[in-house]
Amino acid sequence: MEDVQERNELYELMELVPNHRNALYLYYYEGYSIREISRLMNARENTVKSWMRRGKQELRSLLGGEEDA
Repeated sequence: MEDVQERNELYELMELVPNHRNALYLYYYEGYSIREISRLMNARENTVKSWMRRGKQELRSLLGGEEDA
């Protein structure tokens, strides 16, 4: 059952804006730190944090959850 849920979450992840998707994937699935992601994606750490926050909001919306204010 968890495998199905994880697969569905991955499918939804693919619907996100590329920068948001990549930052979330690197952080949650590959275990990179914010600093490492910022270097890999050639962006400031605060930008990566913003991408991740926005990506989580988008993902929540796609999965039917509530968005943070």
